[in-house]
Amino acid sequence: MTPKKAGRITDVFLKKSEGGLDSNSTARCHQIRAVAKERLRKKIGKLSDAKMDEIEQKLEFVLGFQ
Repeated sequence: MTPKKAGRITDVFLKKSEGGLDSNSTARCHQIRAVAKERLRKKIGKLSDAKMDEIEQKLEFVLGFQ
């Protein structure tokens, strides 16, 4: 996630208060990366089911599943 405003069709804007975020952020679904589980330090929050559905739809688009 980046602390920028959504600007692409594949971006999902996340408000500061959503899921425990400290600032407005953007989930950039076109920038998919694999990360080893060991590199994840701590859980900072949880997004709503509706927001996760939005991210999932954008990922399906990027991956060509739609």
